[in-house]
Amino acid sequence: MAMLAAAPACTSVDIGSPTPTATEITTGGAQPGHSVPSDLPVSERDKVESGPEELSRSVRFDSGKSIDYSDAQMSGTYFTRWDKKNDGSAEVVRAADGTVVLRLEQPGKKRYIARILVIGEKAYVADCPHYDELDEAPPKLYQYDLTNGSRVEIPPPGGEKWTVWGSMLENIHGTPVWFADRSDPAAEEYRNCLVRIDGMKSELIYCPEDNVLSDPRESAGGVTVLMLPKKVPEQSPYTFEVEVSLDGKSVRKLGDDESGLASHGLSYAGWDVWAQGQRSDPLNVTDVPVLFNGPNNERWFFERAVPKSIIQCGGKVYWWQQPPLDKEDLGRQMHEWVPGETRTTVVAKSTPGGLAGGIKCSNGYLTWVETTQVEESPIDSFYYIKVGD
Repeated sequence: MAMLAAAPACTSVDIGSPTPTATEITTGGAQPGHSVPSDLPVSERDKVESGPEELSRSVRFDSGKSIDYSDAQMSGTYFTRWDKKNDGSAEVVRAADGTVVLRLEQPGKKRYIARILVIGEKAYVADCPHYDELDEAPPKLYQYDLTNGSRVEIPPPGGEKWTVWGSMLENIHGTPVWFADRSDPAAEEYRNCLVRIDGMKSELIYCPEDNVLSDPRESAGGVTVLMLPKKVPEQSPYTFEVEVSLDGKSVRKLGDDESGLASHGLSYAGWDVWAQGQRSDPLNVTDVPVLFNGPNNERWFFERAVPKSIIQCGGKVYWWQQPPLDKEDLGRQMHEWVPGETRTTVVAKSTPGGLAGGIKCSNGYLTWVETTQVEESPIDSFYYIKVGD
């Protein structure tokens, strides 16, 4: 798949100004204008302690045999689930009475339903080819009206193609955000762009020249994305997080890390929060410190977290904590942190021997999945916590 020769300059149609380049990214704390001290080693930061347990808030809403792809999520009025008996089909269900309001059949042997994002009475569906079937028709994005079942296709911005990574379609402040691929994901120098979706209109809001974007998540100033090198080096890559406003007019580097291993961060209530990889163990993706930079020059850390799990939901920040190697049978713990507090609350624990992950947020509902082994069959169980008002 060649580079898209027809791709336009990366601008937002309504803005009329160039998307900021890497040299235009501002740096600093979560609040513009604050003086930010130089980066502090973890050992010189104040520690956020693990606090009490409140384990009675979680509700299991879907469970069954683990299938190749399943992305169930609670959104309040509705939840999504994948059919465990008919691999590949999926449903949107009304939570109050269990009525299936939308059923989607598997789109073909070479394609799959990668994501269903429910926002209000609309469901946004990413229909993607399997990664080894990229010569198939390109990914598609559909919008379904849950009140009458009608469907319309949302085209990517002119000259672009939707990304093959359907799972990265996200709800950011009530607005769907996804990526457009500007080259084959398997290419030596992969490039992509951040896209905002307004109704039936899609717009490019950020297209860096020297980095690849990944893992969007909601942040106070818009959306944060992980910045990866477009050409993967032989050694560990230089990564950092930026916060992009939804109008594309501002791009800000998150935190003050200069080590090149910051990832999966966000800002909320004046705080920057991100996972800090360690050069001594750059391939460690399950057990790294969380760093907190506060609006009054607070510099804190939490000692162990699964980087990709950091998320804000309903005014609080959540992440999974990996148990120590000598206590792995105890399972992971989910921590809830209120910005400014010096202790967390443990709100969920995985079953001993189970693997918990897949944390997501929609409309103040936090969802995650736990996979356990029952006899010879893995079982996926989906849980949620209501954290919003």
